[in-house]
Amino acid sequence: MGSESKYTVIELSDKLQVPRTTITDWLVRYAAFIDFKVQGKRKVYTDKSVEVLVEIKGLRDQGLSSFDIEEELAKRHPIHGEFSGAARGAEQSSGDAPHAEETAGPGAGTSLVRQAGNTEVAEMLRNMLVEMTRRMDELERQSRLNLERSAKWNMASFATILILAAVSIFGFLMIRSITEEKEGIDKEKQQYLSLSQSLSNDLKDERTDKKHMEQTLLEIDGDRRLLKGEMQKLQAEMDKQKVEFENVLRNAIRDSEGSKEAELAKLRDKFAEERLALLKELEKAKADHQAMSSLLAKFQAQTEEKDATIDKPVEAGNGEPPAEQTEK
Repeated sequence: MGSESKYTVIELSDKLQVPRTTITDWLVRYAAFIDFKVQGKRKVYTDKSVEVLVEIKGLRDQGLSSFDIEEELAKRHPIHGEFSGAARGAEQSSGDAPHAEETAGPGAGTSLVRQAGNTEVAEMLRNMLVEMTRRMDELERQSRLNLERSAKWNMASFATILILAAVSIFGFLMIRSITEEKEGIDKEKQQYLSLSQSLSNDLKDERTDKKHMEQTLLEIDGDRRLLKGEMQKLQAEMDKQKVEFENVLRNAIRDSEGSKEAELAKLRDKFAEERLALLKELEKAKADHQAMSSLLAKFQAQTEEKDATIDKPVEAGNGEPPAEQTEK
């Protein structure tokens, strides 16, 4: 007994590596299971007290509440720690019972009654302490639940705010994208209208040119018909002159073969010159006719090519505009 170690609260804190306030709280809360001795005006604790505190620390590390820890300690340590010293003192005093009974006299019975009363009061205090501990644990558990609920509500609120922010950002981006797309569509529409207006103007110009070329062709065709009529008239006149010449020649032969040889030669020369001039006019008319035919064919080819070039973008609809336009 004399070699048993004794510890103060500070020494217990250093030995168990637990804060002093926690050790003090354990010593007050679980005082019914922890032995101590009084030296002067302070309490000191034994190795058995250290063992109980180690058990409390282990149960705390396992996540048990104060009420559960108290139940476990009650199973392991049924003896009330606070009065274990008094019991040991009673045993010691019982060892000296013959001497105590001889020396104590009638006051010994009063001391035992007082000790029994103190035990009942201590038991009552212990029960009150256990009840208070249970209530504190319940309050602590309720507080923990409230904190968890509050944390959940905070997380839900935060998540809702994040979702609303994400929806707002997504909506803003969608509106911005739709606006940009609409602006792009407006630009393309403006370009398409511009291109349509340009094509419409080109079509109008082409139609005007086509009408002008048709009118020119009609004039050329009229001139060709007129030239053909003149050529027919010239041919008829040549035939008439030939007949007249043959008649004159025949008459001249009848009248005088000798005197009219020179006149006949002159008439032949004149006829040859007239016929040569007429042939030249005919060749010129044929060349003009061929030139007009070539010009007409070229104009028709250009007209067909322009019609195909103009109809291509019109049939394309909303397709890409032509790379370059045909020159007028």
